[in-house]
Order: sequence, then C-alpha cells, then structure tokens
Amino acid sequence: SIISNLEEINKVYKNYLVSPKDEKWENALVINTLIASSYRLKEWRIGNSSGNAGKFKNDPKNERAEYFLSQNSFEAIDAILEAHKQIVEKNKYYDFASYAMDKGASIELLTVIEKIKQTQEVLKKLKKDDFINAGALFNSAKDLHNAYYLSLIGQLSVTGKILDADGD
Repeated sequence: SIISNLEEINKVYKNYLVSPKDEKWENALVINTLIASSYRLKEWRIGNSSGNAGKFKNDPKNERAEYFLSQNSFEAIDAILEAHKQIVEKNKYYDFASYAMDKGASIELLTVIEKIKQTQEVLKKLKKDDFINAGALFNSAKDLHNAYYLSLIGQLSVTGKILDADGD
C-alpha cells in the first residue's frame, strides 16, 4: 500500500514536470485540499469524539479520538493546523498566499489565518485529549472550514469539490 501510494505521488510529480502549468488549476487543488482537510478535522478528528458531528451527535467519547491510546490526538490536530498556517501565511517566495492576495482575497486570507490561530488557542485551553469538553474546539474548526469553503474559495473564483457525498 505504501509503495503504491509513493508510486502514485512519483507519477504526479513526473507528469507535472512535463505538462504546461495552469496557476488557477494548481491553486484550486491547494484550496480544495485545505477544504477537505478542514472538513476531516472538524467532523472526524474533533466532531466524532466530542459528540458534535452528526454521526455521534450528543454522544461524546474520548475513545473515538484518532490517537486515543497514545493520547496524541491534540498534537495531531495542532500539527494539521500548523500545516494549514504554513500554506496560507505569506512567505518570501511566491506561494498560495501571494496568489490569493493577487486575486483580491487578502481579507479572506487574513480571516482564515485568524481562524487557524483561534482554533489553536482553544485547543491549548483543553485538558490533553479531552474531547468531552471540546464543543468550542469543534465550533472553532467549523468557523475555519467555513472561512475556507464559504469565503476564500468564493473570492478566488474556484469551484469547491463536493465533500462527504456518500449519503452519511
């Protein structure tokens, strides 16, 4: 499975090197990946354990946490948020943030960055891997997801991919 995934990644890189570049398409991939990641963060990593997601509504159980046994679920959530922040914050080189600002999405981008920071702050206030009291964390992750899906994607004129369309 690992080899298959690595071969797929290798194939994408090889095709990318020989194909013409389309900046809008490339950045659409980035924003849709961020949206999918924020959705999984909100629903699966936080919502299922905290009892805020539809599947386990009002039935919080820490045992549903992604890394329940090692008690590293909050570290994983923070790492995901940190990865998001690295993608959306401006760097010294032309990056996703540069593209978004060029397209007039500076305010929306700043909102996303603020929502990431707020979610990290809410996470820090919780007892390690305590999803029973993570309602505010879920709501903050929901605000982050909405900042991507409702605001930033609209300003960038990118079509969002349909998420979780399996009927659940």
